[in-house]
Amino acid sequence: MINVAFLKEQLKRFWLVSALIMFLLLLSCIMPVYVPSRASTAGANYIMSIMAGNNPFLFLISLVAPLCVVLLIFAYQNSSRSTTAINALPLNSRQLFFSNALAGWLLFIIPLAIMSLILLIPVRLTDAEQLGVGFHLYAYKEIFPRGIETGAVINTPLTIFGFFIRAAITFSLYYAIYLTAASITGNGVVTMLISGSLQLFFIGIFIVYQSICSFYVLGYDGSSVMGDLFLKYTTLFHPLGSSFLMTSIPLGTEFVQEAINTQPKSGWLPYWSLWIIYVLLTFAYLGLACYSTTRRKQEHAGDSIVFEPVKSAVIFIASLCGMYLLGIFFIAMFSSEVAMYAGFAIGFTVAYFTSWMIAERTLNVLYKAKDLIKFGGCALALLLIVIGVTRFDLFGFERKIPDISEVKGVINQQHTNYYGDDEGIITATLHDEQILTNEETIKAFMAAHKNIIDDRKTAFRHHIDNMFNTMEQQPGQTTSYETMQFTYLLNDGTSLYRIYSFPYDYYISVGGFDFDAREEVILAPYPTYKRLDLVKEVTIELFDSQEYRVLKSSIDDGSIYGPPLYMNYLTLTNKEHIEGFIEEVKKDIVADHLYSMEQEREGISSNNLPSAELDIYNSSTTKPNVADAYMAVYTRIPIPTKNYNPQTTVSDQAYLNIHDNALSWLIDNGYLEIVE
Repeated sequence: MINVAFLKEQLKRFWLVSALIMFLLLLSCIMPVYVPSRASTAGANYIMSIMAGNNPFLFLISLVAPLCVVLLIFAYQNSSRSTTAINALPLNSRQLFFSNALAGWLLFIIPLAIMSLILLIPVRLTDAEQLGVGFHLYAYKEIFPRGIETGAVINTPLTIFGFFIRAAITFSLYYAIYLTAASITGNGVVTMLISGSLQLFFIGIFIVYQSICSFYVLGYDGSSVMGDLFLKYTTLFHPLGSSFLMTSIPLGTEFVQEAINTQPKSGWLPYWSLWIIYVLLTFAYLGLACYSTTRRKQEHAGDSIVFEPVKSAVIFIASLCGMYLLGIFFIAMFSSEVAMYAGFAIGFTVAYFTSWMIAERTLNVLYKAKDLIKFGGCALALLLIVIGVTRFDLFGFERKIPDISEVKGVINQQHTNYYGDDEGIITATLHDEQILTNEETIKAFMAAHKNIIDDRKTAFRHHIDNMFNTMEQQPGQTTSYETMQFTYLLNDGTSLYRIYSFPYDYYISVGGFDFDAREEVILAPYPTYKRLDLVKEVTIELFDSQEYRVLKSSIDDGSIYGPPLYMNYLTLTNKEHIEGFIEEVKKDIVADHLYSMEQEREGISSNNLPSAELDIYNSSTTKPNVADAYMAVYTRIPIPTKNYNPQTTVSDQAYLNIHDNALSWLIDNGYLEIVE
């Protein structure tokens, strides 16, 4: 299948390309690691950015180098004369393809291998904590699952080998994509356009899928678990260092413990199952390129696309893209469903003729108007299918509510705090404490959800109105719509998630207000209150507290933060005092929250607050009443970590009026006194 003599000849012809790639790798990926820098951790951080695929220069090289190689080695396919000359060689079509393909692959894989060998020159870590900062954090954990100490060599043979394998797969996948594009085209410009389109194909599918569901499907959220995982596990753009491989945790792990246990294992090849998929895709693209190259006709050399059926398919897809983009533009511009459909029609027509101009390399494409009806009819049929499937809920997405026997717990995410620390330990530590498990609460939760489903027509109208109102909303404007989020944690380890936005009166009518007024729901954002056995200390800040004097505390500096707010601190460490105080805090939280809800129902919002109090109002988890002074309560649980800062903590914070139960408890127990 490979002619060695021809392979050597091609390598001799294009060795300068390989040398140029090596020079770029040396300049952008090797010199910054070993050239002295003022920052003591510069070399370690830079080599980590390379191994994590976050180096922008390596990204550009992996994207551009294979494309340049393909355009040079397979340039003969763009000319009838060159094609005739190449076909005159004593090689069959398969030998010609595989010899050229292997020569091109070696042109960039050899510099990559040399770079990897040079990167074996030891680089020692001077500051382990500094390495785990910023975008390197998750890559650090994945590549060094057992941690790494200061003074250790960061670029061990195993880690560099893992980098080389990941980079080789990435370069090869791009190369196979570009080969596929070159095999069906006869023009360099069209080859580049098709190459970019193939890379973004899966991303495009996801974006269209997300847009359709967000507009037509009641309760769908583009950032939901399914949508997020769909993006992470089907996007085939830059697998070497894409954020969904190295620097993110799939959405949903905050709520489902089972999702944590199914995360891919760490090591020298993180997320190895995905890399197997990339290898299989590389061979699939390579096979398609081989098939197309060996089937293309010599007389079509120089054509934009050498296969007529493929040309028609590309024109149709390009027209659909134009239809989608102009429809989105029109709906954003005019906030009208009618405008969106008008944009669909105009966008499809313009993209159709523009695509034919590029394909035929002429402006005279009016003779293609007769085919517009056929192409447009297919697009219209596709649109009607989408509308029919979504409006009639053929897959039962909108109507699905689990049976109560299947539900382990529910989460009202509107009132759930999100926590983060160096290792995401909060997810595995206290996420269960935010799950609502009381049977009556679950029934009320499901009843509110069922009320929405039973009144789907009205709910869907509010959904569309909210979408248009959001588009018209100016920066800084508030919305009168209330968000309702429903997450069911099921016994089989899966979850069901829906999100809605309704006018406040409709939110009340379906039972959202009554559900949110339940004590268990109000206290759900404070998981530490359920694990007071782990709480080591409670820190209290008194805002605007000049009327009170702290009598005993670990901190009491009386610092002035500028008028009109003054702060005093006090800390509780006694177990009995912590438990007693938190019980009073819980009463205040519930009272403040209910008061705030009543104010909102009566039309009183934070917009009525003075500016100084508005800052506190906006920063609080609950919505305190308008009062002269506030109390901030921080409940902290220390979390042991393996590789990072040992002082990592999980904390809850609550802002309360200090004329309520918690204040009285502090005065009664000798922590505060009233200044006459």
